Amino acid sequence: MNEKVLVRILKIGVLASFVMPLIVMGQSTIFPFVFAKAIYFRILVEFMVILYAALILWHPQYRPKRTFIFYTVWALMFALIFSSIFGVDFSHSFWGNYERMSGVFTILHFAALMVISASVFRTEEEWSSVWRVSLVVGLIVGITGLNFLLPDDSIMKIGGGGTLGNLIYLANYVMFTVIIAWYVWRTDTNKFWRYAALGVGIIGIAIMMYNGKRGPFIGLLAGGIIGVIAYALASKEKHLRLWCLGALGALLVIAGVTFALRDTKLIQNISVLQSLTHITLSGGTAETRFIAWEIAWKAFREYPVFGWGSENFYYAFNKFYNPKSLEHGYYETWFDRSHNIFFDYLAMNGIVGFLLYISVFLALFYTAIRVFRKAKISLLAYLFILIFFSAFASQSVFVFDHLSSFLLFFLLLAFADSLCRTVPLAAQSTSFHAAGSGFFSSRPVILGVVAVMMLWMVGTFNIREFNINNNTLVYQRLFNGRAGEALANFTALVKGSSVYSQDVSSNYAQAIMNFVQDPQTAQKSELKPFWQLAIDGLQATMSAHPLELNGFLKLAELERMGVAYDPSGLDNAEKYYEQSLALSPKRQQIIYSWTRLKAERKDYDGALKLLDRAIADDSNLGDSYWYKAIVLNQMGKKDEAVVSLKKALDARMRKLPANFQEAIFAADLLSQFQEFALVAPYYEQALKEQPNNARLLITLARVYTKLGAQDKAKEMIDRAQLADPKLVEELKKEIENQKK
Repeated sequence: MNEKVLVRILKIGVLASFVMPLIVMGQSTIFPFVFAKAIYFRILVEFMVILYAALILWHPQYRPKRTFIFYTVWALMFALIFSSIFGVDFSHSFWGNYERMSGVFTILHFAALMVISASVFRTEEEWSSVWRVSLVVGLIVGITGLNFLLPDDSIMKIGGGGTLGNLIYLANYVMFTVIIAWYVWRTDTNKFWRYAALGVGIIGIAIMMYNGKRGPFIGLLAGGIIGVIAYALASKEKHLRLWCLGALGALLVIAGVTFALRDTKLIQNISVLQSLTHITLSGGTAETRFIAWEIAWKAFREYPVFGWGSENFYYAFNKFYNPKSLEHGYYETWFDRSHNIFFDYLAMNGIVGFLLYISVFLALFYTAIRVFRKAKISLLAYLFILIFFSAFASQSVFVFDHLSSFLLFFLLLAFADSLCRTVPLAAQSTSFHAAGSGFFSSRPVILGVVAVMMLWMVGTFNIREFNINNNTLVYQRLFNGRAGEALANFTALVKGSSVYSQDVSSNYAQAIMNFVQDPQTAQKSELKPFWQLAIDGLQATMSAHPLELNGFLKLAELERMGVAYDPSGLDNAEKYYEQSLALSPKRQQIIYSWTRLKAERKDYDGALKLLDRAIADDSNLGDSYWYKAIVLNQMGKKDEAVVSLKKALDARMRKLPANFQEAIFAADLLSQFQEFALVAPYYEQALKEQPNNARLLITLARVYTKLGAQDKAKEMIDRAQLADPKLVEELKKEIENQKK
């Protein structure tokens, strides 16, 4: 095997990994910012593994070396595998899901990329090509996050985070790019790239300020401070130390002035500065983060050794769900991460995974310091390693990993590992096996086995899964006009074999729920086969993933919708709600949905019992009182309903009704008790949705008359006259007859 050719191709493969952050397939895949990225990256690495196997079999000098970084990273990989085996859902841990695609299987590919990169890039000069490509990609990613440059219908604008689809992901990636830009600016021998890097760094900071996310910005500041301190300690010249101290002092002064002026228009208009100077430990996202961290701690205490398993924080969050999360909105009640990487490892991978994750940083810093002291790497490379990983660790307190951050994280580990290998630490310089001995003597056979395994993985776990994901999206579009064909295709998908069968069944079930709810569709098609397939798919999912809360909730909703096909549907729905509440005992969404079902079945006592349970868990939530008012009104207990309704309108999360029906309900109920001062805003809200509703206009005119607002009352009558003059005349005659 030609050594130079193999090394060159592998280097190109490493550079090609930077295509991943740019991939967006909005018309082809579900979760277009994530799924296709993972598939591309995994296929790329699997082909690289074949070539790397050939390289190390015939050229043993490229085999992995025994370094502290190598040992700790791969010890962490084994810890992730063990946490998956001993966790609560192995399949979910190992494969992940469409939304994240960061199961253990994918993470192992990043670790493989680290080994390959550290083997084929040996010097700072060789690594310069990696950082140059990184700068170009980082700049493109950052620019795609500038929404004012994108057309309104761009999926990247809708997602809000450019090609990464998430604002915090984008800020996180640009933070890394800024640090890399500093290193290239200071070290690259090419004048063009030095100034290009300087420009990218400045633009990157501007993009971070435009983005407004404070976590990555805090990470960048922390990395900078660590870098200045490390530079001061490493420098032997007194004036440089004084310069560093002066820089830190200036930074503190700037920070103090910025904080003092935090309420001025200048600071308020710069989102990231406004965010940094108004950090609070209560309210907003801070409180939801503390709730998530508390849940992570409870999760760790339940499974302290290997944790719940990678990617399984969602299950722990459901079990230990805190009702106060809903005070911050429904969006804040579905976490699959604690928004803190360290807490994530503690909860999902236990004390073993957590300590090994920390050990990666310790090994990195220890080795970098030791190598630098022995003058084996340059001062700038040493500072680069410290700054990057200090920034990464600091921002990790506020964010969580994603595919593109994994890429840079593992490449930086490879960079540090490759440079630090020059230190002869206890047999570090020797390969794992001598060339041509023992197991390695059958080189063609070994290469053939590796190639077959990798190609099988490419076809089975990547190309096949990509087709399934793509077909799920394509077949959904067939519901409009080609429903029969859609059903036939989906039957093959739902009943087929996929490592992401949980996602396939869930996506199909959601599509069917939307399909069945469309009155026109319901009249045109025989829906039972569609409905039954959704039920069958979810039941199979729940059998394999018994902690999957969303599956039970969708089953309950489908059973309610399909009562015409199965008379026991409502009983089944109650059973699924009960199972859901067992998985997440304090989750209000389950209680509210179950309450509606009980009210439909006239089990009012059961509905009130559930709502009182929700109120006992958190009395600040207006939605609980709102649903209680609806139930009491249906029971004919108008007085109690009004009392509950007023509590709903005074409490959090219930400022105004969400839609026309809710607004009419609130206004009509309050009208019966002459609460006209409260009534008007709700009729007005209803009028916004139906501005030409003559009956509503006349009703609002009566309310204004009661409130003494005669001008507004006349305006409503005039509008009603234009909207439906016949109805107005009938009402006038009705009023005259009542006077007689």
